[in-house]
Amino acid sequence: TVFESFGFSVIDLSGAPSYSQRNIGVSDLLIGYNLINELVEAKFEKGKYSQSQIAFNKSWKGAPPRLVASINDAVDLAHSMRKKIKNGG
Repeated sequence: TVFESFGFSVIDLSGAPSYSQRNIGVSDLLIGYNLINELVEAKFEKGKYSQSQIAFNKSWKGAPPRLVASINDAVDLAHSMRKKIKNGG
């Protein structure tokens, strides 16, 4: 993946069972870099959130999932996370 090419850890969650068995759709990816984690929702070619993903986003108490709609979005997110770390958080 783009994120792996930047040295990120990546876990594909797209096939994960619904969150807490309540039909709440978890995001597609969990990425991590230098102790910072982000949930990532990949929506290429004008994809839309499912009802279960909308429910997950509303119920999630951590940072909201980041939407990535293109390769450029993924590169921008990787750069912004690395810059955030470089600048101390």
